Amino acid sequence: MDANRERGTVRHQSLEGGFWGIIADNGTKYLPVDGLPPDARREGARIEFVARPVSVISAVMWGTTISLSSVRVLDAEASTEE
Repeated sequence: MDANRERGTVRHQSLEGGFWGIIADNGTKYLPVDGLPPDARREGARIEFVARPVSVISAVMWGTTISLSSVRVLDAEASTEE
């Protein structure tokens, strides 16, 4: 399947020992199998990301598993517009 560009909000989930997930603007929950880059690991961080779905077995059972090819944090851009 092709990669998709989307925007969303980073959320820390406390299930199964804790993990970082993304809730896209359309409401879809995504679980990055390779994790998030350090600058995006903040509760509520707004990001733009390019990802493709991957089929992996996960103990977490939350959201669609994805592989991220790029992540851009949008928070800094938003704060300059205020």
